Amino acid sequence: RAKARAIASEMHSGFFDLRNELPMNIRAHRKVDLTKGALKDIARIDAIWAGQAELHPNGWLFGEWSIADAMYAPVALRFQTYGIELSEGAKAYQQKVLASESLQQWLEEASQETDIVEEDEAG
Repeated sequence: RAKARAIASEMHSGFFDLRNELPMNIRAHRKVDLTKGALKDIARIDAIWAGQAELHPNGWLFGEWSIADAMYAPVALRFQTYGIELSEGAKAYQQKVLASESLQQWLEEASQETDIVEEDEAG
């Protein structure tokens, strides 16, 4: 439980370079040049996802779907938008998140949005 809180907290309060350089934009599919800081954030997230996949082979970070999975769902989408390459274990986790019923519903509802946030149009 403490590890789940720590990983969720890390997502909540960290990964600033990732957030700044890969804004949330599910409609886009682009490539951007990343700083060392963003690459470090990506490597850390990859390590979390792949490491937890080894511990919980059913696919979720902590065995069952949890708030930590919900917090990393936008990252799974960001990685898809910007074509971020991941390790095998991290990629399997990303695919599980992207295929989840909750995320699919979110994507369906998001497709109805017409507003464009200019600062999220990176790349």
